[in-house]
Amino acid sequence: MRMLTGLASVILLMGMGHGTVQAQQANTTAAPPAAARTAQRAVPKNAAEIVLANARSGATVTGLSVTSAAGKSVAMLKKPLEPGKKITIKLPKNSGCTFAINASFSDDAEFDQTDVNLCMDKTVRFTD
Repeated sequence: MRMLTGLASVILLMGMGHGTVQAQQANTTAAPPAAARTAQRAVPKNAAEIVLANARSGATVTGLSVTSAAGKSVAMLKKPLEPGKKITIKLPKNSGCTFAINASFSDDAEFDQTDVNLCMDKTVRFTD
């Protein structure tokens, strides 16, 4: 069994766009615009769902476990997720934002990631 590690094997996208670079102004003394302050307050305190995307070319996701920061299992994969497919899994209310995600694949690869903030970005995308 081999373990996928690093961003080259499996990518967990957390609030990043593909090839997008954002610049930030050097002046940090000014208050953020009102829209930015509103957006900061709008981050939910609990994740409602997770979107799983299998972008691996030849491997099916055969198992998945999502565990809350409190150690409670909150979601599992009910059926295999074929390459090129995605699904949405509802999470229980009041599960929080931080989760551990463990996945296994048909090619014996595994993915283990802790401290995943699903309130910031609900999409988990597996790639080669």
